[in-house]
Amino acid sequence: MALAILSVGLAVLLAGFSLSLARGRSDRAEASARAFAATLLAQTMADPGTAFGETDGTSGGYAWQVRVVPYGSDDDRTAWAGRAGEVIVSVSWREPRKRRQLTLNALRLIAEAQP
Repeated sequence: MALAILSVGLAVLLAGFSLSLARGRSDRAEASARAFAATLLAQTMADPGTAFGETDGTSGGYAWQVRVVPYGSDDDRTAWAGRAGEVIVSVSWREPRKRRQLTLNALRLIAEAQP
């Protein structure tokens, strides 16, 4: 009887330990993806040559996409002296049972295109 109780207790303990390890891996992957997305966003915000458009790629097991799209309605864009753009950075990665993604956004002024 004691052996049966011990084996059930160990099974529950090992299942909890395994779940904890998997959650730790998932948290580390998400933290890395967040840092990577923040770096891409900072680079795009700091680049004086940023223009409307889209770029993408892969790096270190992460797929990324940076989109710069016009911000505001048509009336807003006509009224504003500058061109506002929304920078949208998406980073996705694969976990054992699903695909995960996170997105960061920011606004910035976009330089007028030079002739």
